[in-house]
Amino acid sequence: MVPFHRFFPVISLFLLLAADSTPLNANGLRYGFSGSLSGHFGTYGLMISRGIQAAFKKHACTLQGKTVHAELVCMDDRGDAATTKTNIQIMKKDGINAFVGIMGTRGVQHVIPLMQSKEIAVFFPWGSNQTLQDPKLTNIVNALGLVEPQIDHLVHTI
Repeated sequence: MVPFHRFFPVISLFLLLAADSTPLNANGLRYGFSGSLSGHFGTYGLMISRGIQAAFKKHACTLQGKTVHAELVCMDDRGDAATTKTNIQIMKKDGINAFVGIMGTRGVQHVIPLMQSKEIAVFFPWGSNQTLQDPKLTNIVNALGLVEPQIDHLVHTI
């Protein structure tokens, strides 16, 4: 597996090209995260968000001739897809249009219209479904494989 920090310059460049407005400001790049920070998957959400924050803290990139640091704004959705959408809308109003590691396929599916209209970009969501692999969705970068083909392969192999 390739370490996350190696993707940071690529993510930043993609973000500048894909999103209608750039999150690059005096404070650097701001990314959003909506996930389970409490409840059944709280441990996973905390690990994901803290891992992203650690990578952002350790690594910076150079854009437009200056060193850029990233900040991750985290909101707890407790695994509820409607809350995921609400969290993203709140962060979007605060000027965040790039989201990293959103947890849950249903939550990501709730914000597909925002991706289709290029209002937001989503990187490495923690979920998998064929709808998230649609080549028409140009504002999403997936690193996870689809679960269904893996399960089918296991079933046919056993």
